Amino acid sequence: MAKAKVALDHTRISAVVSHGGRGRTRGNASTYVRLLQDCCKRRGLKEGKRVHELIIRDGLEGGRSIGNLLVSLYGKCGDVAAAQRAFDGIRVSDRNVVSWSAMISAYAQNGCSKAALTLFEQMQVEGIPPNKVTFLSILRACCTSETLEQGKLLHALISDCGLESDMAVVNALLNMYCKCSSVERARWVFDKMSSKDVVSWTTMMSAYAQNRDEKAALGLFRQMQREGVKPNIVTFLALLDACTGPEALAVGKLIHAQVAEHGFESDVALSTHLLNMYGKCGSLPDAYSVFQKMTLRNVVTWSSMIGVYSQHGHRASALGLFHQMQWEGLVPDKVVLLSILDMCDAPVFLEEAYAQNGHSRRALGVFEQMLQQGMKPTKVTFVSVIDACASLAFLAEGQQIHAHVAECMLEAEVSVANALVHMYGKCGSLEYAVMIFDRMVDRDCVTWNTIISAYAQYGKGRLALQVCGLMQWEEVKTDGVTFVSVLIACSHVGLVNEGFHYLDSIIADPDFTPSVQHYACMIDILGRAGQLENCEKFISEMPFQDDPVIWRTLLGACRVHGDVGRAKYAAERLIELDPLDSAPYIVLSNICASNGSWQEEEKLRTAMVDRHVKKHLGRSSIQVKGVVHEFGVTDKSHPRTKEIYTELDRLGLLIKQEGYVPDMKLVLHDVVDEKDHMLFAHSEKLAIAFGLISTPSGTPLFIIKNLRICSDCHSAIKFISKSVGRQIIVGDGNRFHQFKKGACSCGDYW
Repeated sequence: MAKAKVALDHTRISAVVSHGGRGRTRGNASTYVRLLQDCCKRRGLKEGKRVHELIIRDGLEGGRSIGNLLVSLYGKCGDVAAAQRAFDGIRVSDRNVVSWSAMISAYAQNGCSKAALTLFEQMQVEGIPPNKVTFLSILRACCTSETLEQGKLLHALISDCGLESDMAVVNALLNMYCKCSSVERARWVFDKMSSKDVVSWTTMMSAYAQNRDEKAALGLFRQMQREGVKPNIVTFLALLDACTGPEALAVGKLIHAQVAEHGFESDVALSTHLLNMYGKCGSLPDAYSVFQKMTLRNVVTWSSMIGVYSQHGHRASALGLFHQMQWEGLVPDKVVLLSILDMCDAPVFLEEAYAQNGHSRRALGVFEQMLQQGMKPTKVTFVSVIDACASLAFLAEGQQIHAHVAECMLEAEVSVANALVHMYGKCGSLEYAVMIFDRMVDRDCVTWNTIISAYAQYGKGRLALQVCGLMQWEEVKTDGVTFVSVLIACSHVGLVNEGFHYLDSIIADPDFTPSVQHYACMIDILGRAGQLENCEKFISEMPFQDDPVIWRTLLGACRVHGDVGRAKYAAERLIELDPLDSAPYIVLSNICASNGSWQEEEKLRTAMVDRHVKKHLGRSSIQVKGVVHEFGVTDKSHPRTKEIYTELDRLGLLIKQEGYVPDMKLVLHDVVDEKDHMLFAHSEKLAIAFGLISTPSGTPLFIIKNLRICSDCHSAIKFISKSVGRQIIVGDGNRFHQFKKGACSCGDYW
């Protein structure tokens, strides 16, 4: 019957409004009162506005009954300004306690507490005595500790009006004290109540739960049960809020049992609270068990379960749920999207440089979803998605996101600007990184470290040192990251003396302890400069001799300079310290192959298999027209493989005519006839060949490689850049090489 009446009233509204729009038949006040009452019940703002238009047309605005209902309607529908206009439209002489209470309620329920309290004072000045409805409305306006004193005055007025025995008013008073963070006064009111209903008990329990007083909340719950008051869903929601740590797990399970006993497990909100409780208490199996048993799940439920997995480091499970949620047709809300975005740059899934790309791509996909749903990105969102572009070396996407940053006027945010400097540096655009840095008004240590690192990676060692000097001149405190970047800069341009100067300054600083990474950088500086004997001496005098990074660094230097003896020693030490590291096996294989010791080389390969050592395969990528194309060594999986290898053959003939000679010692297999072909099918050369056939003439090519570029590829790309008239940038995870007109920015020192 109730549903039928609502439908009938809705039809009546439509009929009256439609008729009023066609003719000049004048409506009467009683008709409009009934229509407005129906709109208030259903919160029908659209229909209410149409009725209001007819009331104005018929000259009936300003009357008390209609005015009061309009104030109530607009207040309930969230249009405070319209409610105020309706209140002002009531003749002053006609305003009664209902009028004032309706306007106070409109302010209070829409968060305008100060305006509600001011209006209540004005009501008293006008001599209008408050009633029960007035107090219920104004108590809602006292909701922070700043309004506690006004709340106390209201309490006194309630006593004067003889309403202290009214259950609804006292419950509102109790709630007011809880909201104003006065739990002691709330408990005093609670204890004085001659009778209490479930709202009273739940309000008090909720106050204790919010103040993390688990024992008091549970004590009240037991007392409530002893007094025969049945809990409702809100009661259990309040109790679950009190369970926030591993020590509360047992209590949480008892509450869960009570939920089941009262038949509330099918409630979506309560079940979602249960799984959140188990997540906070550290029991993921219980959380997921609740999630699985739910027959109905909303977006909040999925968001909660994804959040629980994410907070406990189970990112793979969280991402899996995210995809399952989409598969079931649910549209993720902002909370879900931000949770997923925060996870996407986590390195926990990395097996190579490339395994992270899937998660960074997801980050960009989630960001696109956010924009499509009209969500405004925050600075945290921008930092995450800009870092994703840096990880993928997606310059075009990074520039688009930079444009969004500018639209949101967040370029001045230091964290966002830092992310942009880092992104442009990683995407092969040093000039843009410097431009952002130069435009920054505020810079922190991260800003300076990022630009120093960018200069170092591009082989601009002396510029990096100058920036470090400027950083110190501006009295920005340096840290360990600063000096790692500075030492790397020295390494890339052979500044041995400068490297020792900075290392000595670190050691001499009483507030700073050098790490193994700083010493490894110094070994790298000496090693690249060919001072391998000094490397050995330096290692013997340092406090980190047994760290794998030390021997890995020395091994790399020995490989570059062909020092077989020291390479074998460094490889053996590294295998002892880190038997699953593939680097020593690969380098020794290189040495054996270059000496023609194929049996020794085969033994090393067998040892790798027996010890389950995983070799990191070389892979290179290039982005063309928004699509990333990845290549491995001798890769033939690309749809345009035939064209790519045809281009490789063309390039091979072209650069050999220019003087290129393949470096055969880099081939690890005793297959004489195929050596030349295998060298020319290295991943970066395949990526370059694809770039040449897929982009307009003269377009720069940007290649990302997961491993250090080999000497043969370095030589070949110099010749290619000259022969085809292209600038080719190769980022190999260690540094950037900018090839142009037959020369490289590294000056052949890398």
